[in-house]
Amino acid sequence: MIDLLLAAAIAVASSSPAPRTLAGLTLGTTLANAASEHPGAEESRDPNGSWHSWKWTRPEGGVVSVWTDSGERITKIDFIVVAGERGSVDLPCARSFDVEGSHVNLGFAVDPKDCVLRQGSMSTYDLPDASIFEARFDSPDVGDFGLREALWYRP
Repeated sequence: MIDLLLAAAIAVASSSPAPRTLAGLTLGTTLANAASEHPGAEESRDPNGSWHSWKWTRPEGGVVSVWTDSGERITKIDFIVVAGERGSVDLPCARSFDVEGSHVNLGFAVDPKDCVLRQGSMSTYDLPDASIFEARFDSPDVGDFGLREALWYRP
């Protein structure tokens, strides 16, 4: 009986969801870890000290920008796909999303229990932690249909 309870406890512990990320970063974490991993990042600061931002290019492609509050906690993450880029990026609502995917692909990849599509939107989601995830896609008229920007923030 104890073996059965122990096995059930291990199964529950191992099935806990991985933290949500956008391009490998999580809202609310401190910037120190991200900054140390990207020593060549461009840094900007608000003269009044209310925000701090960093911007770098990922080795896999795409440009990542992060903003922090005065306590150096990440409050906004922006990922921009570079034209012609291939590959994937982790999104807070869909892990390893193909940057060539469309809003329809994103809709199928999202778990509606975790991310709720805003009424009237094709690609803005509300998350349980009160953060917002927005994905922007090129239109078919542009010819290079796919993800162009992913933004995750707390209002």
